[in-house]
Amino acid sequence: MTLHRLAPRIDTGAILVQEPVSLPADVTATRASVLLHMHGRTMLETLLDESLAREQYRRGGTLRYCPTVPFPTDGCCATCVAAD
Repeated sequence: MTLHRLAPRIDTGAILVQEPVSLPADVTATRASVLLHMHGRTMLETLLDESLAREQYRRGGTLRYCPTVPFPTDGCCATCVAAD
């Protein structure tokens, strides 16, 4: 699953965080949607908590993102840069 910075077109914003998500083999499309949304919310909450803990927003900073790392990746943070 990938969380992107908002952009006019879907999946074109800078990558903020990525994680693999495993779904059961017999999952329905509806249940997969629910599970993916729940996982995405957890990812977003973690991202925001970490950003607040670093006081990025209180100091006017920005989230970090990976501009060129393709999905999926297990080493995203090693190539992250500060957002513009």
